[in-house]
Amino acid sequence: MARTLLFSGFELRAPELPADARLLLPPIPMPALEGFAAACQRALEEPVSGPPLSAMLSTSSRVTVVVDDLSLPVPPVFREPRRDMLRAVMRVLGNHGVRGSRAKVVVANGLSRKWRNSELAEVFGADLVAECQPQSHDAEESAELARLSDGGDAPVELNLAAVETDLVVHVNVVSMPLMAGVFGLASGLAGYRTARTLASPQLLASDDAPFVPGSPYHRGHERIGRALARRVPISLRRAVTLASLATDAIRRVVVYEGAP
Repeated sequence: MARTLLFSGFELRAPELPADARLLLPPIPMPALEGFAAACQRALEEPVSGPPLSAMLSTSSRVTVVVDDLSLPVPPVFREPRRDMLRAVMRVLGNHGVRGSRAKVVVANGLSRKWRNSELAEVFGADLVAECQPQSHDAEESAELARLSDGGDAPVELNLAAVETDLVVHVNVVSMPLMAGVFGLASGLAGYRTARTLASPQLLASDDAPFVPGSPYHRGHERIGRALARRVPISLRRAVTLASLATDAIRRVVVYEGAP
């Protein structure tokens, strides 16, 4: 049997396939946007659904901008889209008088370590970091967590900044369907007690495909996200990764998939 290199979620696999196997490839990606920074600005005022960001703001609004864990997606992109996305969001907030302590930026790094300022500056630019002073989520700092409920197997605890606010803006990079909804908010902002339940070995072992939408793993995270949405309006701002965003090495793997 021939071995064929395939993408599977965040992994590369080389299964043995029979000679008469048919490979169903995904559609060819759309070309990358020209003028991505300008497209980000337009997307805030002309969203696919829901009101423009400016219509959700007042001069007294408190807004928390949540940025995906910067270790995602895997494999990493070689052009970081979240810099332009965050810059566009902060520009709209500033134009509507939402500044200083009423405009918080939180990196949703889940159970991972906090990002250093030098690393944040490398991703977002030193000027943007100085302007918005992003903070990394700390799943073990009880003073920075808010408890939404005590039901179920564990309390539902999320980052306090995402709960005690008037609006959450989620700057999200979608690298697979699982990441398209509020999954990233739940996984990235959960306290350790909540995260321990969401990613328990028993839950992951109960499904052969936990990273597929609709799995118990996915539904648990969506339930937490919906609990937050009942408390605070959430504005989802997404970019979808394409083959052109990946590193040259990954593009070569895609191009030569199945070659001997």
